Amino acid sequence: MRNVVQNEGLKEGTRATLDELAREGARRMIEAALEVEVEDYLARFRGDRDGDGRALVVRNGRGKERSVTVGGGTVKLRAPRVNDKREVDGAVPASLEERLGAAPAAVPARALDG
Repeated sequence: MRNVVQNEGLKEGTRATLDELAREGARRMIEAALEVEVEDYLARFRGDRDGDGRALVVRNGRGKERSVTVGGGTVKLRAPRVNDKREVDGAVPASLEERLGAAPAAVPARALDG
């Protein structure tokens, strides 16, 4: 593969191939999209507090590194984590229920709790 411009995501003094640039660009776009999604989610529930005044939905660091396959190959990234302590009917976190819509009757609530 032909070498092209230097890339800030790579080590100093190295040159990236087009494939490396594509993977790095894909990684950055995925990370940026995840950050936007988390920020939006946190903003929606920023006012939700428990009885002691603590936020029920907060950022919780990053998950473990995972490999994601994209068109240009595989990239490794660590997705941001959110701790959501809100409850719906005392069992299923609201965020999960919102994503699933109404859970199918065949799926017990404890199985969804993860």
